[in-house]
Amino acid sequence: MVVIDPDHFRPYNGTPFLIKGAIGAVSDMIPAAQYDFGGEGIAFHDTGGKDGVGDYRPNDNVDVGDYTPRSVVGWTSDGEWLTYTVNVEENGEYELNSLIGAPGDNGRYSVFFDDVNITGILASAKTPGSYGDQQPNRTTVQLTKGRHIMKFYMNVGAYDVRGWIFTRKK
Repeated sequence: MVVIDPDHFRPYNGTPFLIKGAIGAVSDMIPAAQYDFGGEGIAFHDTGGKDGVGDYRPNDNVDVGDYTPRSVVGWTSDGEWLTYTVNVEENGEYELNSLIGAPGDNGRYSVFFDDVNITGILASAKTPGSYGDQQPNRTTVQLTKGRHIMKFYMNVGAYDVRGWIFTRKK
C-alpha cells in the first residue's frame, strides 16, 4: 500500500489541477502525461523501460506517446499508476470522464483520491479505432472539497490514456 504524503508531491505545473465546483462546470482536462513530480514509487510506478517519447521527462520510465501536445500515456501494464495533485472547489457529485483508447475489451482501471478507491474497478470501453482513438469512459464519483492526490491505477493495462475531465453534477 502506498501512503500518500502531500509534502512529497509537486504538481507538474506548480499548482494543483482545478476541479471546478459550480453545478454544470466542466474542468479542464488533466493530461495523463502531466503527472506529479516525485519519482518512481512516489508520483508514479512503471514496470517497464522507457517506451514512446524518450526526451519527455527523460529520467522517468513513464511511457508518453508521440502526440502534440504531450498528453497521452501508453504502453500501460498491470499494476502501474500515476498521481496528480488536484484541488476540488466544492463537495459534490461529479462525472469523471476518463479518455482512453482501448482496441480490446480487457483494460481495467481504478481512480483513487488520497489512497481511497472512489470508482471500484472499471472496464475501459473498446474504442472503434486503435490506441490513438481515445474515447469517453464516464462514471459518477463523490468528491470532497480541498487538496487531494488523485491516483490513476492500471489494474489491467491494455490502453492509452489521454486524461480526465470532471463535471460537477450535484
